[in-house]
Amino acid sequence: MADTKSFVFENHFHPYVGMLVEKLNQQSVDGLLDLSVQQVSEAFFDQIYDPNDPAAPGEDPRFKVDFFPKNIDVSESGPYSVYNWELFFHAPVSIAVHLSKNQRFAEAQRWFHHVFDPTETDPDTPVPDRFWKFVRFRDPRPGDMPRVDELVAVLSRPASDVDPEEKILLASAAVSYEQLRRHPFQPHRVARTRVVAYQYYVVMKYLENLIAWGDSLFRLDTTESVNEATQLYVLAANILGPRPSEIPRHRSAPRMSYRQLKEAHLESFGNAVVTLENHLPFARTPAPTAAGAGDGGTALLGIWRSLYFCVPRNDQLIGYWDTVADRLFKIRNCQDITGTARQLALFAPVLDPGLLSQATAAGIDIAGAVAGTRAPASPVRATLLIQKALEIAAEVKSTGAALMSAMEKRDAEELARLRQGHEIGMARLTRDVRFLTWKEAEANTEALLRTRALAFARYRHFQLLLGRPEADVDTLRDVGLTRLPVTETTFPDVLQKLVGQYATAIVEESRPAPRLARDGDPQVQAGAQSQGSLDLISNEFAELNVHMPAARDLQQAATTVDVIYGVLGMLPNMGVDIEPFGIGGHVEFGGPLLSSVGRTLATAIRGSAEQETYNGSRAAKIAGYQRRDLDFVHESNQAALELTQNGRQLIAALVHEQVARREYDVAGDQIERARQVDAFLSSKDTNTELYTWLRSEVARSFAELYRMAVDVARSAEYAVKRELMRPEMDGTTFIGYSHWDTGHRGLQAGERLHHDLAQLQLAYLENNRREFEMTTHVSLRMLDPLALLELRSRGVCQFTVPEWLFDLQAPGHYMRRIRTVALSLPAVTGPYTSVSATLSLQRSSIRREPRLLDEKYTRAPGEDSRFLDYPGALQSVVTSSAVRDTGLFDAAAHDDRYLPFEGAGAISTWALNLPKDLRTFDYTSISDAVLHIGFTARPGVPSDAVVADLRERFAAAANQTLARSFSLRHDFPTEWTEFLAGGANLSLRIEKSWFPYFAQSAQITLTAVELYGIAGDLLARGPSPVAADALPALDAELAAKGAFTLAVPADDDVVRSDRTADPYIIVRYTVREGTSG
Repeated sequence: MADTKSFVFENHFHPYVGMLVEKLNQQSVDGLLDLSVQQVSEAFFDQIYDPNDPAAPGEDPRFKVDFFPKNIDVSESGPYSVYNWELFFHAPVSIAVHLSKNQRFAEAQRWFHHVFDPTETDPDTPVPDRFWKFVRFRDPRPGDMPRVDELVAVLSRPASDVDPEEKILLASAAVSYEQLRRHPFQPHRVARTRVVAYQYYVVMKYLENLIAWGDSLFRLDTTESVNEATQLYVLAANILGPRPSEIPRHRSAPRMSYRQLKEAHLESFGNAVVTLENHLPFARTPAPTAAGAGDGGTALLGIWRSLYFCVPRNDQLIGYWDTVADRLFKIRNCQDITGTARQLALFAPVLDPGLLSQATAAGIDIAGAVAGTRAPASPVRATLLIQKALEIAAEVKSTGAALMSAMEKRDAEELARLRQGHEIGMARLTRDVRFLTWKEAEANTEALLRTRALAFARYRHFQLLLGRPEADVDTLRDVGLTRLPVTETTFPDVLQKLVGQYATAIVEESRPAPRLARDGDPQVQAGAQSQGSLDLISNEFAELNVHMPAARDLQQAATTVDVIYGVLGMLPNMGVDIEPFGIGGHVEFGGPLLSSVGRTLATAIRGSAEQETYNGSRAAKIAGYQRRDLDFVHESNQAALELTQNGRQLIAALVHEQVARREYDVAGDQIERARQVDAFLSSKDTNTELYTWLRSEVARSFAELYRMAVDVARSAEYAVKRELMRPEMDGTTFIGYSHWDTGHRGLQAGERLHHDLAQLQLAYLENNRREFEMTTHVSLRMLDPLALLELRSRGVCQFTVPEWLFDLQAPGHYMRRIRTVALSLPAVTGPYTSVSATLSLQRSSIRREPRLLDEKYTRAPGEDSRFLDYPGALQSVVTSSAVRDTGLFDAAAHDDRYLPFEGAGAISTWALNLPKDLRTFDYTSISDAVLHIGFTARPGVPSDAVVADLRERFAAAANQTLARSFSLRHDFPTEWTEFLAGGANLSLRIEKSWFPYFAQSAQITLTAVELYGIAGDLLARGPSPVAADALPALDAELAAKGAFTLAVPADDDVVRSDRTADPYIIVRYTVREGTSG
């Protein structure tokens, strides 16, 4: 049987261009990139395949015919597969990556979903195929690469141990490795041989987009944004799945040389399978299972084969699990993205609708505008931000100038290329014109030869008329055309040859000049009307002045005779007969006879006139011959001169031919030189392509730098408004949204931004007016005694500095903002002992408007537009000493950075933490915690309303605003000593003078007496030593005596007769106007 012949028919055309265009026009990009479009397939070749052999293609064993259906070809070797890869994979992924880099995460995700959509829930498609929207990733084929470790394991086995499917894999791996070896810095060459590499790339970029999207929302630090970020992180975690287990290495291979590795079948990737010995995890001997089988020894150590070099860990891939786990941990533990604990506000800050409308009108998406308004405060001052924004704006201007220069240079290069192309075209046209000129010169030469032939015919004709032999004349007939090349050096010789050939002088005929009758003036002698002398020759003179006058006179005489005798002829005849001899005649004489005589005489005269006329004619003819002979000579000589001139013209024409030929050659050289210039313009480094690339790169850098400048400028504007807090500034938008003009590539954007920044800087300088600067010392013992007890016991406390505390110092102020904060912790410590405490601002508020709400100064419950709240953890400091420690080395006010807590509201909530595990001193020795708050304020609130609010607040028992704490050990040392000595109860006398000064002149009403005790790190609360119904009696005693006596009974928990006990009493009270009695 003859060998089977194989025929493979590939579709060397794209069968669905029209359908793709229709999908794009009707259903936009979503319809074009839909998976159903990629899966279209039609069998058409077998339907029209008509072999001569009637046997079907699949039934004839002599022929094997492979053909491809009409489909979206994504094979590795298809003629149009590269276009389909570009359309359905590379373009969407590239667009998605670019959008993700530009912080447009939602749009990037939509483009990613055209290739990879992990949110797909189609139950009819198994996992993971349902997530892939690119048809090639759903179509595994022989030779597709498995995991790297599996591939290396196959490569490391001997060829005899490889099955047929693995041979295909090895061939594909060999191609991949060859691409890697030849093109190590071109990843796409390798990725084309390993489809899984593209799959990894898409999933990793999708994860990076989700993480970056979540981070951008996480940094907004609002409840809504954090919840949305959580969903994104959870989606990323679901895509990643469980974290890969870290398998410890329990194996070791013997050290081997390269020779030994080569003998161990070192494969192309530089790896080899080696034997691992004496390691339990690789024991292969099974344990005994049958009874009695355990009599022999069981192998605990085994032998295994493994790769000598392991597959390295993919740290980038593992990093995704780390990042997602870190973000979710921080969210679930109420931390921000930096890991600082904070409490989120229930609602996000109110957005300005006008700002959003401006952003929308400028073509900026709402998310970008909202993100700009919710950006965290800058750590540096507005002056530095303005300066840096101006510097970056200047860079934007210079980059815009560079972009303009690149555009001009590109246009100049393109114009140069265009001009050079036109020059080549003009040179070609010039060469064509020069060719025609050259051929025209040759035609003119040929025409001169024909002119020479005409001149020679005339010369020959007149020479023959002049009697020259024909043979002598014909020697000048034939003149050949000789075209000799002319150069600068050969021109004299060639010219001499041409002159000898074409410009030889011809001998001219000569005749003596005829003698002229100098006196032949026809005006005098012939009666002709002329002026001057006619220069007549003798015969012409004889005709004109001799014979013609004589003939004229004779004619006149004959005419006169005719007239006279004609008159006489009228006489009658008179007859006479004469007959002398009888013979005679009759003679008559009369008029007729006379008339006959006259006629005869006139005839004779006319005969003479005719003779003169003849003589004149003969003289004229002789003169004509003389003139003709002279004309023949003249014409012959003229023809000879024409021949000579024609020779010179032929020489000039031949030279002109050479000039035209040389001009034609020069035009060809100009084309070649122009092509060389064009090739240089195309191949030089600074060509159009370079400037096109430079323009795109500068444009990208320009756009990114502009976005950076705008972000810094808006941060500066936000910092200015945050620093100044003035309504006239808050109501003005300095950094606009219309700088960028897309139609003109954003040119002049830097200038416009620089102008806005200059206006912002000027407005900042004009409105940066000095405010009141004050300091308040907040004693925790006086403000919140219970928080102080928590600090002494647990080392942690949280307290709030209320607005009324500042109103006591200066009523009528508002806009109280912190400038500096220092902490004092009076305690008993050892020498060189650091008092380390972490002070954190939990939240703060600023009264930003001086107006009253419904004639009330107190803050309204819920939302109050007069206050600006800063929720969440802003900053923390760690102190090192116990006296006015700011947590800074140098608390200089000229620092470009904000001081800790600077700009926050003085109405604030704080957290104070001391080290809990290892204490460096006794926390119970802390007598107080004093917060030294330096702040600025503005006047403007009616002080009467503030004082009235304070009195109302202090008088309200429900507020529990005022409290005073007493330590039984330290404030009542005598009573405490007596109690320790065996007293049953403590009797304490509390003076009114121990209360704040503003309360000493007012009526103090006790609202509660609380008993606490510190035991180690526990704070225990004991029963109140005073019942509620007994408080009025103490009030009366305090009003009457200026003091009251408090009996504190002993117990086993708080008031113990133990030197380690540390009980405290907190007296809560209110203050009303009036005297104490």
